[in-house]
Amino acid sequence: MALLAATPGWVACEPLRLAGLLPLDDSLAARWPWSGAWIWPVGAAGDLARPSPAGEPAWRLLRGFSATGDTHRGADFGNGRARDAVRAAAHGVVVTVNDLPDGSGFGSHVVLAHRLREGGLAYSVYSHLRTGSARVREGQCVWAGEPLGEVGRSGRATTDHLHFEVRLAHDPALRWERAPAVDPLAYVEGRLPAHRADTSWAAPYLDWADRAGLIEPGARGDDALARETWQQMLSRAARLPLMDPPRDAPSLRETLIEHGVLPEREHAPLRRTTTWRDLRRDLAPLAALGTRLPTGPLETTLHRSACRCRFDLEQPAHDLGALHRRAPPTVADACLLLADLTTCAPPAPAPEDRPR
Repeated sequence: MALLAATPGWVACEPLRLAGLLPLDDSLAARWPWSGAWIWPVGAAGDLARPSPAGEPAWRLLRGFSATGDTHRGADFGNGRARDAVRAAAHGVVVTVNDLPDGSGFGSHVVLAHRLREGGLAYSVYSHLRTGSARVREGQCVWAGEPLGEVGRSGRATTDHLHFEVRLAHDPALRWERAPAVDPLAYVEGRLPAHRADTSWAAPYLDWADRAGLIEPGARGDDALARETWQQMLSRAARLPLMDPPRDAPSLRETLIEHGVLPEREHAPLRRTTTWRDLRRDLAPLAALGTRLPTGPLETTLHRSACRCRFDLEQPAHDLGALHRRAPPTVADACLLLADLTTCAPPAPAPEDRPR
């Protein structure tokens, strides 16, 4: 199995259980999206203190993270109401759902696993949900902002609120409860989308790519697309059955060649600028292999208008022979093309991807 081969020290006869619970095979590893920028799990995605677009009152911190002992390993958020939506704070996969009347400390809760673009693994924990409100199930891939359940007071809670945790783990088999917790306020605050102030045509695509880990924090959309940058984007977009692809550029290139994303003759200098010929050549096998990306950020009519303005094509990823511009490709162009793969012809979800 490719997954086992890429995971040092693994015992081949024993399946890896993510967070000690969820069997992690090649199929799930290939579907599991990367996690880039994070958002707040309640209220306005980028600012807890603002009322949300849905008209919810502003949220506030009821109780913060305790750095010592096990007294309080997360943050409690409340706005004086129950049943408001609790959202995924980042792209990830559901490792456990407890949606029963549970008298334990967490009560009804959902735990997500996130493969981080900077390396490593994180778990986000959403506790005290209203019993029966869970909208997801184990093994389902979810996107940042997707509803997980509703605010409640199940478990040991005296008021309606969300108890939110972030835990970091280097061993994917370690039970999520045993992974060290970090201050979730500081963690999310340091990883909010970096393109919120951008007003250009590329803003929604850069934000989309930032959340999917396709680009690095603060990447400029008008920068020329280096070959090394494009190959990193391909590795994050493609459905590759690898837990942790190589992080150095030459090894990553060899991995992409091995899995058919790049041709065997690909040995161009990694620092050179990607050409339109490169994009036309590389997008075709990616479309055939399939992506692990969410649907693009704009509805189809607006997206096709953006493509038409940029490329004079409504579906550039599906008309590669005509794809060309006088100026060299930019980072924003690459984001738009990858989004086009998902917007115009999204692959049919596998049964395990479909919500209930």
